[in-house]
Amino acid sequence: MSGLTEIFQKATAAALPAIPITVKLANTTKKPQEKIKKVSKDEPKVVDVKQAEDPERTARTLFVGNVPLPVAQEKAAAKEFRALFAPFGTISSVRYRSLPLKKSLPKKVAVMTGDFGDQHDSCHAYIVMESSSSLPAAISSLNGTLFRQKHLRVDSASNADSKPDSKKSLFLGNLPRKITEESIWRLFESVGPVTNVRIVRDAHRGECKGIGYVAFKDRAMVPLGLQLNGTVIDGRAIRVSKCAKPGYAGKKKEFKRKTKEQSEPVHPAARRKEIKEQRTRYTKINQSRKEERDAKRSHAAPIKSEKSAKRPSKSSASPVNSKKQRKSN
Repeated sequence: MSGLTEIFQKATAAALPAIPITVKLANTTKKPQEKIKKVSKDEPKVVDVKQAEDPERTARTLFVGNVPLPVAQEKAAAKEFRALFAPFGTISSVRYRSLPLKKSLPKKVAVMTGDFGDQHDSCHAYIVMESSSSLPAAISSLNGTLFRQKHLRVDSASNADSKPDSKKSLFLGNLPRKITEESIWRLFESVGPVTNVRIVRDAHRGECKGIGYVAFKDRAMVPLGLQLNGTVIDGRAIRVSKCAKPGYAGKKKEFKRKTKEQSEPVHPAARRKEIKEQRTRYTKINQSRKEERDAKRSHAAPIKSEKSAKRPSKSSASPVNSKKQRKSN
């Protein structure tokens, strides 16, 4: 029998070969969730090295405002613009910013093709010089220079976004969206020599936000410039006022913050109780005043009646006495 079983096992093994079966089990173990680290306000923010500005490069960079737009479009105009600054030192690079862009075109395509919008007809330029010693001479000589019918604003790049001297400047409000620096310059140039015109514009569209500044060479021109308040430009009456003192806005915000911190929140029930007490107090005051008025009236009534009793009435007076009085008079 054992021989027969061996023969049967060999026959079945040859007829049906062993097939390996692999079973994949699903991984039911959950991965631990990563905890989100909360950054506290006290921790310093990480600044990208590429975005950080080099202070040494900024110290030798010139800011030029109210640059004609053809300078960023035409090679001949750009060459003429560079030649204006060449006598003061070697120019390392020139960058153009605040260009009027279209919504349909990206910034790179607009710069390469020179296809810009019609928001304004000027831009800003940053001229990097090889040496910072050439900046003072360029600023004193070229600030206010008329280049292609536009007055250039030349200053150091570190002072580009700073507000002008409040004692020599005026604040402008309600400006049109498509106003230009040149139109403001020519308007206030009739009062006195202008050194700086700045229009606050939108970073993306380049349109005016409605406010600006104008700085004079002499402090005595500020009262004369205030007389231009209400001048109509492109259908808008502009507002001209004195500039606030430096640090005034910061002090105002700090005062509001301190008063907000000092004022404790009041519960609604306590507030209702306070209003009720205030009403009762006012009603008592009004009632006491009413009583005083009534007392004065009651006291004054008998005095009037006594006087009227002493005075002889017209009806009681005899006609003879009345005739005698008329003759005597």
